Amino acid sequence: MPSIVVNDEGIELSYIDSGIPQKGTFVHRYITIFAIHGFRFTNHMFDRFMAQAYDAKMRFVAISRRDHPGSTPLAPQDLTDLAEHGEEDKQAFLQARGLEIASFVDRFIEQNGLLPISSDRKTGGIVILGHGIGCVFALSAVASLDTLSASVQQRWGAHMRALLLHEPMTVSIGKPRLPEAWGPRNLPSTLIDEQWLTSYFKQWDLNARNLSIYSYDITPSIAKLPTIASMSEDEIVRIFTEFPLSSSDLPFIIACQQQIKACYKKACFDEDIRGLMPNMKIWVFSGDRTLPFSLPAYWAMEDDNDARGGGYLHFRIVHNVNHFAHWAEPALILRLYQDALQLPH
Repeated sequence: MPSIVVNDEGIELSYIDSGIPQKGTFVHRYITIFAIHGFRFTNHMFDRFMAQAYDAKMRFVAISRRDHPGSTPLAPQDLTDLAEHGEEDKQAFLQARGLEIASFVDRFIEQNGLLPISSDRKTGGIVILGHGIGCVFALSAVASLDTLSASVQQRWGAHMRALLLHEPMTVSIGKPRLPEAWGPRNLPSTLIDEQWLTSYFKQWDLNARNLSIYSYDITPSIAKLPTIASMSEDEIVRIFTEFPLSSSDLPFIIACQQQIKACYKKACFDEDIRGLMPNMKIWVFSGDRTLPFSLPAYWAMEDDNDARGGGYLHFRIVHNVNHFAHWAEPALILRLYQDALQLPH
């Protein structure tokens, strides 16, 4: 995979790139989506969606986070006793991860000559997509923009169309995980974990907004096979990481809960940050047959938005999809994003 050096320390983030769309008259005036993957899987979980986006005349770039294939691993001292570090150290750790993403995007814009949003908003510009725990890094990139140079801020401001938060977990916005919502993390079989992550759960009662009315076990609905059943062996190897490769996520999201919460609030509701990106719309998506970590975050974000008078965040429930909808239903998710971005299908 190609990579971009994102700072003076030589940190590299690798990526996969659909390339420049070749269809249509306005070859250079395309929209670029930068995607940030979640926990226990790599950026290759977007492979099928990438093909759909390319056919729709979008460029799609899926970043590999640190501690994942192709990107600079975190040093052991970055994580050692993170829970015992002071609040300023935790904030610095979170901000550093956001700055790496923000710098990657800015350097990609410059290196590839990406055009800003057109005056009619139909072409040009960028979209940042966070998926699951990847939303933490997308939010941190946006929240950290005011610490970067004026030239970087101007480029982001001219290009940034939308922040798409697809199934953020409760931990992605600094909320404690509900005791009712648990998974098979404590079990030794990674196969169980992969099956569980890609399973379809029974449809939650969206009106109740209360997961405690359900009982939980590690056996999701049997009405539909997990998405992993549609993958080849090579695809499974490419998409799912061995646990040690993604083990930095767990101590990080547990130790930095308060910093993640503040980052989410700043990225979504801070008027100064929003002023730097005047064209940015923020959308939150969740499936109704997904993991039990997502809907509580969705509801909490609805409440936070309502408490501020509304208008900061926009929401959409996607029916009959699971956490791996980009793989299982790429055409559906593409239409969903096109609608959010007010683009023709």
